[in-house]
Amino acid sequence: MPHPRRSDALRNREAILNAAREVLAQPRTPISLERVARVARVGQATVYRHFPDRRALVLAVVSDQIAAFARLAASRADEAAAFRSLLDTVLQAQLAMRPLVHTLRGLPPDQQRRHIDQVVALLAAPLSRAPAAGHVRADLGPADLTLVLTMAEAVIDTTADNPNHLVLAQRAIALLLDSLLPRTAPP
Repeated sequence: MPHPRRSDALRNREAILNAAREVLAQPRTPISLERVARVARVGQATVYRHFPDRRALVLAVVSDQIAAFARLAASRADEAAAFRSLLDTVLQAQLAMRPLVHTLRGLPPDQQRRHIDQVVALLAAPLSRAPAAGHVRADLGPADLTLVLTMAEAVIDTTADNPNHLVLAQRAIALLLDSLLPRTAPP
């Protein structure tokens, strides 16, 4: 039978995950366990006790992010208009956590796919309610969400060296979200 973790171990793990999220939200900053330990104000050995390597830490952060998104989606389950803001939340995280995205892109394709599929699955229920309420195009399906995430990633990546990177990325996200609105008949 597994032993429950001590409260200090749980606090340390949470501090490490918070520090990792902070480090992963800094553009062009590769994640290192040493840096995470410094930000979390714990020793490197403590980080290694919880996460044997950088990949394990990144995967834990991804799982945490997906769990947080699942909680947000569940809290808005009855809102027909929730889909657009939930998708915007995902796209904003994709923009904000570039080192995390780059690390994920280094994973084997089946692991990358698993994480994308989890996000798409969380968006599927809000998406299914949105067309009837007139909040998205009727022809938009869950498979299209992978395309939307891929398009956003392409813009975010290709504009990274532009001094107006964030403005361009935010504009691209707004255009993507607007393209999901129902089509109107021409005048």
